[in-house]
Amino acid sequence: MSRPVRWLLVALFAAAIFAASRVQPPATSLGRLPGIDKVAHFIIYFFFAAAVYRALIGEGLLQMRAAAAAAVVAAIYGATDEIHQSFVPGRHASWGDWAADAFGGIALLGVVWLRTRLQARR
Repeated sequence: MSRPVRWLLVALFAAAIFAASRVQPPATSLGRLPGIDKVAHFIIYFFFAAAVYRALIGEGLLQMRAAAAAAVVAAIYGATDEIHQSFVPGRHASWGDWAADAFGGIALLGVVWLRTRLQARR
């Protein structure tokens, strides 16, 4: 994957998160399951951090530095997303949602750390 494509993927992911934050979530049966929104935030931000990680690896960063930077970017973008939601009618900012976002990025860092440790054993 070329450098511009990797960064385009990051930008598209960020734009999709921003767009999703502008709409009122549907009242579905899934929305009534306790904690399901936190799981969704975690998964979305894990993959967002993975996209950032991949772009940073393409820039020549070492794996752990790229993963740590991706986790920080995910946490910061999650915070800005929560602030953005506070201005959307029918939405609100949530510390819990932000924590799930941040933990998604931290989980990516953990996966990269584990993978580097397992590779070092070979």
